[in-house]
Amino acid sequence: MTNKTNFSTRKIILSLLSISSLALLSWQAYTFYSSPLASYFIDREVSEIKHRVQLQLLESATPEHIAQRLQSALEPVPADWEGIDLLREFSAENNVVLTQSLLNQINARETVERGEDDSFATACYRCMKDSDSCPISLATSCDLAVELTPVGDVRSISTAFTDWLADRPVDTFETGLATVGLAASVGSIFTAGTTYSIKVGTSTIKVARRIGSIGKPLARFLRRNTEGLLDFSRIPKNWRKDPSSIMGAISVTKLSELKSLLLNLGGIRANVGTTKTLRILRTIDGGTDAHRMRLASDIFKADTPKALEVLGKNRLLKQTYKINPKITRMAGTLLTLCAALLGLFWGALSVLLSTIFRYFLRVTKRRLNSPATVVDA
Repeated sequence: MTNKTNFSTRKIILSLLSISSLALLSWQAYTFYSSPLASYFIDREVSEIKHRVQLQLLESATPEHIAQRLQSALEPVPADWEGIDLLREFSAENNVVLTQSLLNQINARETVERGEDDSFATACYRCMKDSDSCPISLATSCDLAVELTPVGDVRSISTAFTDWLADRPVDTFETGLATVGLAASVGSIFTAGTTYSIKVGTSTIKVARRIGSIGKPLARFLRRNTEGLLDFSRIPKNWRKDPSSIMGAISVTKLSELKSLLLNLGGIRANVGTTKTLRILRTIDGGTDAHRMRLASDIFKADTPKALEVLGKNRLLKQTYKINPKITRMAGTLLTLCAALLGLFWGALSVLLSTIFRYFLRVTKRRLNSPATVVDA
């Protein structure tokens, strides 16, 4: 009698636990997924990011790790001399002693390769790095003087509009970026506080594309979100006189998708400068990467490229986020529910498993004892 009473009590407790866990899990899932800002990962606190990255950098200040990163930078031809400079600077700051053979290898390659690249992209890059010594003709060719004004955007959209009217192919990538830049300059979709950063982010992307500093993943992201951004059929004929009239032809949905990326790129450029942003841009695959890199650059400023070079993108950005505690709580509630259901139905489950096991055992014995398995002597 006592055993039956204990069994019934245990069954009631497990039933109540199952019902309450299911209700709690349902509520947690509803509140999480109904939120427009729901995310499986959240940003770490600034102090936590700084501590974790600094710890990773200290752990990486070894001859073996730096030598490995240097060898990776030496693999392409020509070598990644910007990365090598950052690694050598980090080594000097942290008293990392490199082998003489590695130093000789770097010096030999540097003598042959460095300073030989006189391409247009490299010339534009040097102009951005030292604008005072940049010839006016080259600055004009690189479009550096007009990237932060609506002039370049109006010109790009005007060219695309003319091509569209003439039924010629339109560069949707360039036109899309120009549209975002113009919207940030003359439109009212963005707030005053974000307009400049978005414009700076847009100009950075345009210059980076011109000199080949955009990786394939980011190029795909941008092309996907700039295509169809501007509806040429809705552009007023006299839009050049009043560029703000073009706002009615812009897809607000697509524009908002680009806003976060460009805002974060503008923030990165404000933190580290143009040339370092162009280097960082090669590692960014989309909006999430840009946001996390912005967090790192807010803390480490001009040293961000150095931390990126030493740790690598994945290792650096991993320090900027963590799993949302709401997801952790939902996982704990789900485990509790599973444990309660397992305890509640363990008797029936054990009988079912035992029946299945005995069935397969009988089938196996029958097959082993059948005449077909007997071997003639």
